[in-house]
Amino acid sequence: MTTALGEGKPVPASPMVPASLLAVLGKLRVFTAPGFTTFTAMVTGLVAQTGAGTVTGMLTGAGLARAWPHDRAHAFFSRTRWNVEIMGSCWPI
Repeated sequence: MTTALGEGKPVPASPMVPASLLAVLGKLRVFTAPGFTTFTAMVTGLVAQTGAGTVTGMLTGAGLARAWPHDRAHAFFSRTRWNVEIMGSCWPI
């Protein structure tokens, strides 16, 4: 077990994220380091899960349902600040 940057909570090193997906997500560095860790896990879980596209489903898909508190993921979606214009400017047209 390792500790996520800035959070002090033991978590698995990370879900298995393919290098190609990580390269795409790396362009979206509009979050803090802990926010980016959570964002990466949620996207990976969304892609990998076979059930509902819910926060709980994303945690399950990422293999983190028993490792991370669910409120961490829910708080990411309800409280994280980010600007859609900045996020959109990360992608070339």
